[in-house]
Amino acid sequence: MFIKDENVFFHELDIHDIVDATVILDIDGTLTCSSKKQIKKEVIKVVRELEKKNVVYIFSNNYNGNRSREIAASINIPYIEAPHKKPNKKILKYIDETCLVIAIGDKYLTDGLFAQFAKAQHIRVKRYRCSDDSMMDKVACFVDDVAYVIAKFLHIATT
Repeated sequence: MFIKDENVFFHELDIHDIVDATVILDIDGTLTCSSKKQIKKEVIKVVRELEKKNVVYIFSNNYNGNRSREIAASINIPYIEAPHKKPNKKILKYIDETCLVIAIGDKYLTDGLFAQFAKAQHIRVKRYRCSDDSMMDKVACFVDDVAYVIAKFLHIATT
């Protein structure tokens, strides 16, 4: 699987080459911290630039669907309502997609594997963290980082 590991935060992404794609944005760790609802202006600016040349959706595995819907509504981006969680490629059945799908997210085990299963591209960004993120979230991020290093070592994920 090809992962474009940018090693930058979402708001630092160079998105000029992303054109005529269906872009699926993760929320937690990608657009904001897992414990926040507010999206920073510099993040919204990148989302607006993506919208100019692409179809953009938000999808999150967070079990608080109301929070995810509120965040999507606050930045006026469609939220994918699907009974599935990433990495399940059936999520694509709930959107109008172009031939190129790009998943932008901070986690390999959800966003990266979703991209692999959906035959999409994954752009991996640095994770936004906050001091009040839950311990469960911190552990999940640690496990994800270890899985990503192992996948790279085994050449399952190539950058």
